Amino acid sequence: MSSDLNENPDNVINCQYYDVQELQNLNLNSEKSLSLFHINISSLSKHLDDLEHLLNSLKIDFDVIAISETRISSNNSSPGNTNLNNYKFEHCATESAAGGTALYIKNTHTFIPRHDLSIYKSLQLESNFVEIVLPKKSNIIVGCIYRHPHKSLEEFNEDYLNLLLDKFSKENKKVFF
Repeated sequence: MSSDLNENPDNVINCQYYDVQELQNLNLNSEKSLSLFHINISSLSKHLDDLEHLLNSLKIDFDVIAISETRISSNNSSPGNTNLNNYKFEHCATESAAGGTALYIKNTHTFIPRHDLSIYKSLQLESNFVEIVLPKKSNIIVGCIYRHPHKSLEEFNEDYLNLLLDKFSKENKKVFF
């Protein structure tokens, strides 16, 4: 996903699914754009090498990489190897055998973890958010939410998403999640 940071956000948001070949043909390495990438990895520790291989094959330096279903356990004090070259790591662990979220933020960005926006419900959903500081521009909030499949979408929307959207509306910032 790419958004030109110098124009009206209503006209520039481009969010769609791409296969690897289509992504390779995009020009997302621009100072005018914020490039975001999301993947459900179904265990970060087992697939970190696969993620690195994919990112290297794409030749795109994404500004933020969002990961759902990290399977980083809250019962384990160390999440294991989560290092990606040139990225800082923020995550929300899970009590489940699945779930968990993470954000990799490019080292060139200053960011503030936004724990006040994060939502967590044991065995039902996890999330984490950061605010990327953009000098001379309005900051941008980026987050990743994982809703476990047994949590009803209607209940998720009523109990969590609507409250989160209310918080976002008071921020007066661009938000991507």
